[in-house]
Amino acid sequence: QPMRDQKGEVQYFIGVQLDGSQHVEPLHNSIPEDKATESAKLVKETAGNVDEAVRELPDANSKPEDLWRNHSKVVHAKPHRKDSPSWKAIQKVLDSGEPIGLKHFKPIKPLGSGDTGSVHLVELCGTGQYFAMKAMDKSIMLNRNKVHRA
Repeated sequence: QPMRDQKGEVQYFIGVQLDGSQHVEPLHNSIPEDKATESAKLVKETAGNVDEAVRELPDANSKPEDLWRNHSKVVHAKPHRKDSPSWKAIQKVLDSGEPIGLKHFKPIKPLGSGDTGSVHLVELCGTGQYFAMKAMDKSIMLNRNKVHRA
């Protein structure tokens, strides 16, 4: 099954093999029709599952800046959280016309770390509102093909 990128170009093929030797009938030296049909169905399902999983990976032709674009989109409050003090504090910074950035946060303490980065408790400066902030090294994320997990 060919895997194509967003431009429609084939990047690689997915192949699934099934060992049919355990299903061969000694007298006919062939696989019974019902087993062949069942196995073909299993192979198609497996290829479909692999296809679905691989689609979550980034396009091989993407530039590094394109890979991060999905993580730089404007975020809107969920309806049930739009009036929360933390969202109002963020909105106040955004309403000043300045994009929110690291300089707006004061680190308080580390909370934990994993294979893709570390998490810190931070305060939005001067507001008393606390947030968890994930810190990642972009070059490591790119080299380890983990941008889709950021």
